[in-house]
Amino acid sequence: MDQGIKVMLVDDHTLFRKGLAELLEQRGDIKVAGIAGNADDAMRLLAETQPDVVITDLNMPPHGGLALLRQIRAAQ
Repeated sequence: MDQGIKVMLVDDHTLFRKGLAELLEQRGDIKVAGIAGNADDAMRLLAETQPDVVITDLNMPPHGGLALLRQIRAAQ
């Protein structure tokens, strides 16, 4: 059974992550597969959740979202 698009959210602001997750889940065709507060946690969750899409904060300490995207790309 198709569960829609699996999304991982990565942001250092808890309230933003929770709010965005709720909005996305309400659509019905999007499943929030993982939520992380930093790049290190996101990398650990990637193999576990295997999302279709990663939504990340670009200005996230300590490494930032661009560094995370580079890590994801290198791991493929």
